[in-house]
Amino acid sequence: MPDGNLSILGWAMFGALAAFTLYVLHKRFHVSGEFLALFSAFMLFFAFFMLPTRIHERYLFPAISILVLMFPLFKKARMFYVVLTGTLLVNEVYVLHYLNRGTFIPSGDLVVIVVSVINLIMFLYGSVLMWDELEGRQWLKTQTATLNQTQDSGEPK
Repeated sequence: MPDGNLSILGWAMFGALAAFTLYVLHKRFHVSGEFLALFSAFMLFFAFFMLPTRIHERYLFPAISILVLMFPLFKKARMFYVVLTGTLLVNEVYVLHYLNRGTFIPSGDLVVIVVSVINLIMFLYGSVLMWDELEGRQWLKTQTATLNQTQDSGEPK
């Protein structure tokens, strides 16, 4: 195993977060329903990207695909979507730049550290939202998607 104990620690943390997420979903599904199910799926995909070692930047994409489904419904999901899409883009472009030059990204690179810290902050924020849901502070409030608020009916004017 290339990473040894760090790999085991990463998978153990992923397993713990997966168990916590499924526990919250089990306990609060009757209150928050499918909205919590979507956020739980997002957190599982995001945790898979963040916690284990040897995970490539492209593994963030499934988490973003879940955020697309939540974007019109949850205000808090919009921030996740914008920030994580930005970090995914920077990550992909930066890695591609180095791969095309045939070199590796140097250890301690500032761009890598900044993107990692932003992702870590978003991950911790998502974990806090899951904890708040478990504690009964229901934050999953849907926002109805309205395309044209000036019209009274669906007929074009």
